[in-house]
Amino acid sequence: VVERILTSLGSKSNRRTYENEDNKSDDDDEHLSPLHRAHIQEMVEAITYDYFRLTPILAATVGNANRTIECLISHGAKVTCRDGDNHSMAAIAIFKQNVDLFLYFAKASYANELDLWNTLMTMFTSKAIDESAAAGHVLEQLTSSQNISFVWPFIANLHVIEKTIQVLVQVVNNNNHNHNHNHNNNNNNNNNNNLANDSLLVSCLIIFYNLMYIDPNIRAVF
Repeated sequence: VVERILTSLGSKSNRRTYENEDNKSDDDDEHLSPLHRAHIQEMVEAITYDYFRLTPILAATVGNANRTIECLISHGAKVTCRDGDNHSMAAIAIFKQNVDLFLYFAKASYANELDLWNTLMTMFTSKAIDESAAAGHVLEQLTSSQNISFVWPFIANLHVIEKTIQVLVQVVNNNNHNHNHNHNNNNNNNNNNNLANDSLLVSCLIIFYNLMYIDPNIRAVF
């Protein structure tokens, strides 16, 4: 789709609109007819016919294609679109546990439209173990010494400490329930849930460990 857009704009041989949008002049777009603009808009808003219902920008998010994402945005792609499961770009990045892409979005000019941090914390406290485990793994990396100085102002306002305690209690309760349930029924779903719970438990403990170095109150408690 991106290649078709670039070809349609006559920039296949001149990649400056793809590689350096800052240098693009207004004249580059002014010559386009309304029909031409409508055709481009139709391409950037196309939706796949499968279950996932991906637009090009959602597919680029799945594929970790930063340059493609920026190219699509420059041609009118909406960053607020959602897939067939009602997942936003932020949710997809979290499900893929793509911390680099999440941070890339956090520093982008359209970050507020993505609602990154609320999405992260909502998924972290979700009852769905796959959502919570994915968000926990992302939060674990975001609170590392490498990222915490940038991340802290965002997550502190969302009560990350209280919510991590909430998730930790939920995980312990789930483990107790699964342990009792496994005596009567042992199957792959139970095993997968146990693995996800164990992974989330580790993430919670690492998050606490990471936060001890930035919030003295946590250090005093533990």
